[in-house]
Amino acid sequence: MLKIEWENFRRADNSIDLVAACNSLHTNKINEVGHAIVITQLAVLENLARIHSRQVAALAITQAIWAASTAVADSEYADELDRRLKVVESYAESSPTVGTQSTR
Repeated sequence: MLKIEWENFRRADNSIDLVAACNSLHTNKINEVGHAIVITQLAVLENLARIHSRQVAALAITQAIWAASTAVADSEYADELDRRLKVVESYAESSPTVGTQSTR
C-alpha cells in the first residue's frame, strides 16, 4: 500500500493530485514509517517546487513544514529538515507564478 501511495505522490502533476497524495501519505504513513519518509518526502517536494508553479511550490512548502513539525524533534534529523525547507522556499521564490509543468 505504501508503494502505491508513494508512487501517486511522486507522479502528482497538479495541485489537486499533490494535495490528495500528500494527505494520503501524511495521514496513513507518517507515524508508521517515521523520519525516513519525511526526509524522502522533502526531497520529492524540492523537485516539485523546482519544476511547478509558485502555487504548487507554496503547497510543497506547506506540506514540508507540516511534515517537519509533526516529525519527532530528533537532533539527527533537525538539521536535514531545516536545510530542505530552506531549499524548497528558495525554489518557491524563484518559480513562475502561472501554470504548471507535468512531471510525466
